[in-house]
Amino acid sequence: MPTAPEVARWMQRKIREDRILYQRDAAEAIRQQFGEEFVYINENGNPAIREDILAEFRQLTEQSVVWEHGMLRWRKRRPDDPRGVRQVD
Repeated sequence: MPTAPEVARWMQRKIREDRILYQRDAAEAIRQQFGEEFVYINENGNPAIREDILAEFRQLTEQSVVWEHGMLRWRKRRPDDPRGVRQVD
């Protein structure tokens, strides 16, 4: 059975390969590749990823990835992103 760290490492690889990762696409791919138990539908009706996976992902990508809240996606950090900030608009 896959673990949360394995799923988080998969997300990290996807960001390295594609430079962006949309929440909806990630949740669907995780559901298909790892199983239903790793995703859920959040209060806004969007597919979402379990919190323990996201915590692992944050640890793996603390300096290299930001969350674009308005786009519901993660992307590689750019030089013009504010230092120490994990979420951008």
